[in-house]
Amino acid sequence: MNTHKKKALGLLASLTLMAGSLGIGHVAPAHARVSAATRAPADPPPAVAIAHALALALDVSAFPAGGVVLHKHVDTTADALTADNFFGDNSDTQGTTYDELGFSASLIEKVRLPFFDNQTRQVWLVATIFPSPEAAHQAFLQDSSFSVCDASPALNVSIEYLSCAFFSSDNSSSADYVIADTGNVEFAVVGFVGEATVPARDRAIRDATYVAQQEAGHVLHALALNFVTPPPAAPTATAAPPPPAATATPATGATATPGPRLVAAPAPTGVATPVPTAAPSGGAAPCPAALHNAQWGAVSLSPDTYAGCTVDIAGRMYGTQVIAGGLSYDTQLNPDGGRDWTVFAHDTNANRPSIANGAWVRIQGRVQGPVAADDPATGSFAGNVPAVAVTQIGAITAAQARAMGADNG
Repeated sequence: MNTHKKKALGLLASLTLMAGSLGIGHVAPAHARVSAATRAPADPPPAVAIAHALALALDVSAFPAGGVVLHKHVDTTADALTADNFFGDNSDTQGTTYDELGFSASLIEKVRLPFFDNQTRQVWLVATIFPSPEAAHQAFLQDSSFSVCDASPALNVSIEYLSCAFFSSDNSSSADYVIADTGNVEFAVVGFVGEATVPARDRAIRDATYVAQQEAGHVLHALALNFVTPPPAAPTATAAPPPPAATATPATGATATPGPRLVAAPAPTGVATPVPTAAPSGGAAPCPAALHNAQWGAVSLSPDTYAGCTVDIAGRMYGTQVIAGGLSYDTQLNPDGGRDWTVFAHDTNANRPSIANGAWVRIQGRVQGPVAADDPATGSFAGNVPAVAVTQIGAITAAQARAMGADNG
């Protein structure tokens, strides 16, 4: 097996405030070349690939307090990715490997944080879109083989990951890497502090852990909304017709799949289960004429069961998120005064309303399915909630919202 040494955090040599390098060995296992069948049949247009990668970027508010985005860009070629030298091997390894795996784009995001003990402190993120979950996992195996780690901090995420915290070999700095993959996306986060002390290493761990947990939820969200799904293969003139649906075998790795979902808990007491009366557009399961607040307990437990069903609900909007293709109005329905009945209302209409946080809203649209959510206080994975594709959303009065089954919590 061919292996090669990587000088972890060689990326820090490119930071003008750094001096020297970290002498940790990063041993990458040999990887098989990806066959033409595994690779995407054709790369997506650069503009599409860039837009998909930008959907994986975190807002500065998702980084530790006081963060300033130094740089954010997307690499779509092996040479550009190699030049960024995220894993610090100063060779063509990463760009070549990712190219062999058929990557379409890699987001690079670099954030400066307030000094720690008067020393430089930063967090970097790279998130890469591959043609299949199998290719993303091969990249994960390539990137997550470290030869030396002082600690492997645990993360509260629902996806596969590896973490590696260490001091530099010359005792000048501390860092923590987190590598993870889910669906057809692999990402890596590194937190760095320019001081080789236990408190500095702990600070780097907290920074990398927080950002990695934020990115895990963000990637699951993007996957669930199909923002980073590779384009379908274009048919060729000599392609054989597909086998009949009854005997077709699903192709592995053809499209991205959402990450793991939480096990459903028992339905809340007193929640009415919708009575099937019609089939949703996707044909997944029967739907009632429209889903209202009273049925949202059942929807929350199994959003994909109700995908395509019409909704007409009300709640209190607590925030918005700008995401690729539109705006997400994050709303709590609170039918019983609780804080756990949440919906992400995703509006891609051209004329989206401006609604103040805390306003009561009426949401009409269709259920898209489950979307991963995180706890904004801790950054940890908080479960999956239903997403709704909005046809109409607008502010209403508190009385109107309560008449529709909402509560002020």
